[in-house]
Amino acid sequence: MERQATLFDDDQTRQRIVERPLARSTDPETSHIAAEEITEEGQLVGLRRRAYELVRDNPGRIARELSAIAGDHDARTINRRLGEVERMGLIYRGAEKRCEVTGRLCATWWVKG
Repeated sequence: MERQATLFDDDQTRQRIVERPLARSTDPETSHIAAEEITEEGQLVGLRRRAYELVRDNPGRIARELSAIAGDHDARTINRRLGEVERMGLIYRGAEKRCEVTGRLCATWWVKG
């Protein structure tokens, strides 16, 4: 069965994102290797799609809540993709709410449109 194309496969949508390095220059070599692997293997598009779908299906949640819903124990994974999907113009940061785990104010996430 052929996979249906999505907005993440569209060249114009991808061009709207301001690409930033996935690993900082100060990160360990293992981070650079992992960044290269997810880009080469096409996992990055899937992770961005996953972040978008989490926001679409759970509007008004913070990154940590979205990560918990996804079953991802590392909130940074989803949080990093949320920023990328935001730069694609597909989601936006809403009002802040207090995280029940950290006590910090965190942005809520919403789908544009």
